[in-house]
Amino acid sequence: MRIAPVTISFFSLDNSVQLIAQLKQHVSELIPIIIDNNPREEEYGYDEVCARESRILSVNQRVIYKRNTWEPDIKVRSHGLGMDFALDFCKQYNFDWMLHIEPDCKVFGREWYDQLIEIAPDYDVIAIFKTSFGPIQPCLSLWRVRSIKHSFKLQSMNTDHPRFNELVSIPNLLKETGMPKGYKIKLTWDTAQKNWFAAAVLDRCIVIGNPGDIAHIGWSSKRF
Repeated sequence: MRIAPVTISFFSLDNSVQLIAQLKQHVSELIPIIIDNNPREEEYGYDEVCARESRILSVNQRVIYKRNTWEPDIKVRSHGLGMDFALDFCKQYNFDWMLHIEPDCKVFGREWYDQLIEIAPDYDVIAIFKTSFGPIQPCLSLWRVRSIKHSFKLQSMNTDHPRFNELVSIPNLLKETGMPKGYKIKLTWDTAQKNWFAAAVLDRCIVIGNPGDIAHIGWSSKRF
């Protein structure tokens, strides 16, 4: 099966370079696909930091570099938009799976990868980390490309679905996001969670846990 290891780069040069080296060391058969989500010169948020990141990553011989050419969906390109662009790339080049790994991951071995691949035939979505309220964390996750039907961007929650309360804990969501008691919020799926839910209600998603040889430093939800 063809696997696309996708990393969304956004003001993350040092972490991206470190991740590229660690993947080369521990999972050498993977060639990272860098999706450059940084602002362009005429766009909001552009500065020399992101310009330098784009220049350096674009000439890195260890990766496949793709600049996200889609228009920003918020002030900048959201992480979800970057994942949508990556999924489109995977479809164009006939990848079977999209492995989503973020620049701030630390890779110490390959057992995590071998476990994902071993279990992949039985599921559409496999993840290592999950939230306290039910959904997976998009990093680190493996997605069957042809099974994905929705955008990875923020989406309205399917609160009326018969399995919603089985799969999602709203009290834990409010606790995790730090919302004050009585505060009214619009319930939205965070990045990639709409696609997680679509797989979960069909029992096509599993969280395998961390074997201990990978870490995601910024694993908490940022909701963008």
